[in-house]
Formats: sequence, structure tokens, C-alpha cells
Amino acid sequence: MSSDIPSGVSELHRSARHMKVGKWIVALAILGVSLFFALFSFESCPCATEQEAATMAVHGTLHTALVTFRYQCGRFPTTEEGLRSLVECPPELIGKWKGPYLDGPIPVTDPWKREYLYVSPGLKPGEGYPLWSRGKDIGSEDDDIKSWEKK
Repeated sequence: MSSDIPSGVSELHRSARHMKVGKWIVALAILGVSLFFALFSFESCPCATEQEAATMAVHGTLHTALVTFRYQCGRFPTTEEGLRSLVECPPELIGKWKGPYLDGPIPVTDPWKREYLYVSPGLKPGEGYPLWSRGKDIGSEDDDIKSWEKK
């Protein structure tokens, strides 16, 4: 009986299954980010220092939200759209945007109540996005948390 089914139909079913799996992966990533914010508020977490909380945000939470945004929208948010686009849909992305990708306030701030700095496209060719916090001491780069530096 399976020989009566044209080969294109089985390929269509396989392609549809792969799309469903991809959607589930994105949904689980968004759920994970949302649960992280719901369970671990940086302000109320006595176990993490401000520096650790900012590092977790730059290399974890915000990174995941930006990558998910890129997966669904086909690009990273522009510098003008900024991190706000992780919570509010930019007008030109209506229909593609499946957010919010973060469950938090706007503007997105570091533990010192300053906005994270974000540039996209990156300053170097092929660079996705620079994202950083100036750390506690704005005048020094010693305590900056940068997405392009693994600590």
C-alpha cells in the first residue's frame, strides 16, 4: 500500500515533522528563559554577586534571547531596535517576531541599574553582536562584562 503513495508526499511529511521539531526547540528555549527570570530575580538572589549576575545575563540569558530572536526573525535586532525588541515587536517584523524573548522590564538593565550596551551589526565583519555591561566602575574597563570575552 505504501507503494501507492507518491515519493513527494513522504518527503512533505518528513519536512513538516522537522519544522515541528524546530518550533518545539524554539518554544523550549523561550520557556527556559522565561522560567529563569521567573525563578531567579537578580535583585533577590543572595547567592550571586552583581558581577556574576551581569555575567550570567550577558553570556546566558541575553545571549539565548538574542539567538532565539535571530533564529525566528532572520537577523539580530539592530542597534536602533536594541534589546527592547526582545520584549516589544519592531514594526517591520510583524508576522516574524514570536516574542517576547525576555520576561522582564524595559529597558533591560544590569545589576547596577544601567542599560546593557548593544551594537548590531557587530563592529567587525562576521561579528554577530557586541553586548556588554560597564560593570560597577564606569571609569574602568577592568570590571566590564563583554560578550566577546569569555570569563
